[in-house]
Amino acid sequence: MITITPLKPTNFEQLKTEAIALSDAFLNALGESPKRTQEEKAEIIKMMIAPETPTEIILAFNQKNEAVGMSYYNQGTGYSCGGGYVWMNGIYVKPEAQKQGIGSAIIAYIENWAKAQNFTLIICSRGAENQASEKLFTKAGFEQNTGVTMEKELSS
Repeated sequence: MITITPLKPTNFEQLKTEAIALSDAFLNALGESPKRTQEEKAEIIKMMIAPETPTEIILAFNQKNEAVGMSYYNQGTGYSCGGGYVWMNGIYVKPEAQKQGIGSAIIAYIENWAKAQNFTLIICSRGAENQASEKLFTKAGFEQNTGVTMEKELSS
């Protein structure tokens, strides 16, 4: 059985180690590994889940109560979609836990959460070469298009 747990300020201290480890593993899988202290990582995650932010973070636990996956997503409002939508920033499942329904459980949780908020759309992106992600999202009923994601890093 897979358990999905929202990360909130009330359970942050209890789940901090798992949240940081999964976030680091996710960045490493993307080929990114910013040099940050554990304290800096904890502060960033606390900022993300602060009550006034639009960000949600969820952790997925397996039958042994091991943290094996995560996702973070933001609430948005759009004219074209007619109201609220969810931008899924990322989804990560540990390699040894893949193909066990964890990614599907995470997506289903987010979809149910979005419906409960009366949101009309979930948007996400993936690397063009990430075929596992393509299969996961196709299975979940997502329409894959050829959009391009662009980014610009701002220096301080």
